Amino acid sequence: SDPSKVVIDWNIFTPSADLGSFLFLFQQRNDERKNNSAKGSLSEITHKIDNLFEQGSLRVNFTANEIRYKKFKATQLLSNFFIAPNVYTLNKISMNHAGGTVNVTGAINQLSNKTNQAKINAILKGVNVSTVFYSFDNFGQTGIESNNLDGQLTASVNTNINLDAAGKIIPRSINGLVNFSLKNGVLKHYEPIMKIQDFIFKNRNFDSIAFEELKDKLEIKNGEVKINRME
Repeated sequence: SDPSKVVIDWNIFTPSADLGSFLFLFQQRNDERKNNSAKGSLSEITHKIDNLFEQGSLRVNFTANEIRYKKFKATQLLSNFFIAPNVYTLNKISMNHAGGTVNVTGAINQLSNKTNQAKINAILKGVNVSTVFYSFDNFGQTGIESNNLDGQLTASVNTNINLDAAGKIIPRSINGLVNFSLKNGVLKHYEPIMKIQDFIFKNRNFDSIAFEELKDKLEIKNGEVKINRME
């Protein structure tokens, strides 16, 4: 009689999943109750089931051997999240990605049909940095891209991001901190560094620069990245 008070515990397993099938979750759910005058009809039953999912809450354990979304691929997904009307709480998400592991917690609030506000806390361990940048479309920026970097990345990410109804990052909406260590790295084909050769070190090859480790804190505000001093 009151679907808004219903909480459903749901355990889901799939060998393989395309996350593009779940983009509807980034659209606001309908708060209006659906009614049907034909009591006891199949149509009335389906409307009641719709009301449960539109107005109720879900506690979900979702596991998959493999997931993918556009360029992104991961294996051994374990996730636990809570879905209430227009709010998703990510209690725990873990997966293998890019030769390492990724763990995520956070929340997504649906502000409108076009905008979702996400607060994401992520820990990446031993992932290939080039693959990560490629998988996430260079995180919506063009300052440094997947073809410019190689190496093993370990990082903690605390960020707020706005997403559109298709789950894409809204440009210049990223704010947060990234503490990272990039080991056995290479900076490749990076034009700002290569231009130094026009003025000094003309006999050096700055097209490919190898390093043992870079570590630093990146500060991101409205999509702009402040890079602190690094050795």
